[in-house]
Amino acid sequence: MLQIRWAQDRANEQNVEVNFQCESAFELRTVEEYDFVYDSGCLHHIWPHRRIEYIEMLHNALKPGGYFGLTCFAPGFAEVGGALETSDWDIYREWSMKGGLAYSEAQLKNLFQEYFECMEFRLMTECSEDDKKFGVPFLGTSLWRKK
Repeated sequence: MLQIRWAQDRANEQNVEVNFQCESAFELRTVEEYDFVYDSGCLHHIWPHRRIEYIEMLHNALKPGGYFGLTCFAPGFAEVGGALETSDWDIYREWSMKGGLAYSEAQLKNLFQEYFECMEFRLMTECSEDDKKFGVPFLGTSLWRKK
């Protein structure tokens, strides 16, 4: 809830009306209600068998042409405590996601291709605590538009 309060404070400072909601991705049952949905760290913790339900929930929640923002673990950072780069088969064989899954741009495009068009994908760059923006190199960020 702390993040929602922080975001609401930023919206209030800008005099912008935003309807923030904090609930399980699998409990969101709205239909074409939102212009924008943002996932900061949810997808990379979802077990493979729940991905389709998650993607369909996003698609259903967005208005036609609505946008979906995503921040998730990027591949290539396992040596510095980054996310797991493995197959779905290995996840179930070991019965562990070991802290989360890494997704490449190609993997995300394949995952979302039926419902969303990728507008932009990029890896974050390192930012210091003094910067007014956030960035760590083990995360990828992307913007998608509902087809």
